[in-house]
Amino acid sequence: MRTIGVTALLLLGVAGLLTIAVRGALHDRDQTRGTVTVTGCTFEAYGRHGDTYRCRGRFAGPFDVAAVSFSNLGDLPPGATVEAAVSGPGDDTADLVSEGYWRLVLTLGGSLVLLGLMAALWRARSGRLAR
Repeated sequence: MRTIGVTALLLLGVAGLLTIAVRGALHDRDQTRGTVTVTGCTFEAYGRHGDTYRCRGRFAGPFDVAAVSFSNLGDLPPGATVEAAVSGPGDDTADLVSEGYWRLVLTLGGSLVLLGLMAALWRARSGRLAR
């Protein structure tokens, strides 16, 4: 009985992670990709794995946006370029393309780990039943 409860929790975890992956991919699909040339960054917050900076710059792609901003872990020097995406010509915030890649890696990788745990759990259970 306990195995079924743990399996249900693991499946809920997989479903949650896959939902995040699909929603993120759908969001990214509606974005227009290009590059942002950084004009400057200002400190935003201290973080455990690095400080967050709010950076500004000009978006260039199929259309140009004179001023967009985005959050970044670390300060970027003026003139640096980053791959980014915006939702349209009127958007003033950009999403870094690398965030979408990391979201997919973490959510799909996490799903595989949970499915592996579930398989190990059921393999161990079947070994106990065979005795």
